[in-house]
Amino acid sequence: VLAVDPGLHCGLTARLSDGSLQHTMIHNDMQAVWRYVHTLQPNVIIVERFATGGRISRDGLDTVELQGSILSLAWIIGSQFYWHTPADRMQFLETARTLIGANRTKIQSHDVDAVAHLLKWEWMEEHNRQRKPFI
Repeated sequence: VLAVDPGLHCGLTARLSDGSLQHTMIHNDMQAVWRYVHTLQPNVIIVERFATGGRISRDGLDTVELQGSILSLAWIIGSQFYWHTPADRMQFLETARTLIGANRTKIQSHDVDAVAHLLKWEWMEEHNRQRKPFI
């Protein structure tokens, strides 16, 4: 299972088959994100859906393009794909910070968000409350 907080500073967190947690950040390199996802070949991908209050910035546009490319890659490799909203991660942020020993820097927040989205997905699975996958 892979959770992604997309953007120029992209947080990626995977629950590996041995149960361990792997988290990483990729900065300003969309192709490196694609390589990571393609190499990992997760059976499930969770991506935080971009939310805007109106006009979109250049960074926001990059985020939307990255989201779409990960959705396409999920379809190509046969992964289930789930959208999460930014609010989905909220109840798991403190646990995520503790798990990875993060402080509250802006850059590190993307790493923490990806961990929190993974924890939310796992909680929903455990409590039989999972949404229908997008693909």
